[in-house]
Amino acid sequence: MSSGVILVVDDDEIVLRTMGNMLKVLGVEARTAMSGEEALAWLEAGGAPAAVITDHLMSGMSGLELLGRAEVLAPSALHTGLAVVEVTARPGFALTVLAKPAPMALLKRLLAAAVTRPVSETDARGR
Repeated sequence: MSSGVILVVDDDEIVLRTMGNMLKVLGVEARTAMSGEEALAWLEAGGAPAAVITDHLMSGMSGLELLGRAEVLAPSALHTGLAVVEVTARPGFALTVLAKPAPMALLKRLLAAAVTRPVSETDARGR
């Protein structure tokens, strides 16, 4: 799989490390954050992930709230929630829901398009 930074957010250190290791096996660079707030700080500082993978039930900001805010900061990223049980869909918001642990083959398929897509105008502006 081609390179592309994947932002992984989970308040469980073991899950975060496991996801990072899975992505490493797939040949993808992972940027990890232990909270929605930490992830947003990285995005606001100019982080431009190919995808955002987040837990839903975290202390502080929920994964769904994080994805809504990340959508503005990284609109070209694939937004994915782990263990999100109930989602209220809204027009224009793409969300893939995975159960934990996500099977390696499924994760590989979902991220392949995100990390190999051509650079968009948004990406070219530094996002």
